[in-house]
Amino acid sequence: MNRKMPIYVFLFLGVIAIFTILLTGCIRKVEPVTDPLYANFPEKPVSLIMTEEVGSLSDLQIRIIQKYWKRYFNEQPLSIDYRTIFNGEKGVHDITQVKPEGYSISLVSTPEIVLQGLRQKGNNDWLHLGQVAYYPLVLYVNQSSSIKTVDLFCVEAKKKKGNLTVGLLNTPDGCPVALSSLQEFLGIKVTPLLFASSEELNESLAKGTVDAALSSLFVAMRDADQFRLVAIAAEQRDPLVKDIATFKEQGVDFNAGIRKVLVVPKGTNPEIINRLRNGIENICMDPSYLKDLARIGQSPEFLSGEEVAAFYEP
Repeated sequence: MNRKMPIYVFLFLGVIAIFTILLTGCIRKVEPVTDPLYANFPEKPVSLIMTEEVGSLSDLQIRIIQKYWKRYFNEQPLSIDYRTIFNGEKGVHDITQVKPEGYSISLVSTPEIVLQGLRQKGNNDWLHLGQVAYYPLVLYVNQSSSIKTVDLFCVEAKKKKGNLTVGLLNTPDGCPVALSSLQEFLGIKVTPLLFASSEELNESLAKGTVDAALSSLFVAMRDADQFRLVAIAAEQRDPLVKDIATFKEQGVDFNAGIRKVLVVPKGTNPEIINRLRNGIENICMDPSYLKDLARIGQSPEFLSGEEVAAFYEP
């Protein structure tokens, strides 16, 4: 004899099923709660420790970022604190010593040398907020030089038996590391000469007191009419100098460049880091910012803080 299940049992099971569905839906809709302590960050001006001289390309770009800062950070301004003593080394040190509260950030150069798997790691004392610029390195010479290709550069270096001079900037931008790697790869020896500023470097090359220079593309382009670019250390030709062949096109698989990254000291609250990262990304995607960037001859090379951090992971 078949027994029918009482109707109240059906009703009870139905209520349980509906309750389960509603509960599941509610759980899925729960969003992470923002810590109210940081909901209104920033509540005062943010200071940027600048390690490069007034008027440098990086300085011009930071001033454009400063122009749009208030738009994305609660109408709070960005102030620039220039600390250029010892070629900016003091500023790089200072950013690791400030309180990790998010009100002090800095623009640092993180050298990238890619040569048969070799990569220069980033500094471990700060956290990346976002890359705002990338400058490929170029090898360039005086217009009157006989060096027109990488092969001729090697020929001249061997002829001078290590006495061919290559000018570099005495900054933490990675050029000495790049030159050392390039020498090893090409099987040549040269004599590096360090200069305190791009003006001194280019002036010496123009006068013929140094045979060649290895620096960023934008340093070379400051006095483009006096120099010849021999090769650019990038994966592909740069639109700014599309007639200049890469090292790779000339048989040398060599890439080297300088990343300009905004950072905060380690220990900064994750909520503040996310707020800074989002605001900086919004600035770098702003159409007005991009137009101003184009006016100084700079192309957008933005990478998010997460992308930069992943790039430098071991």
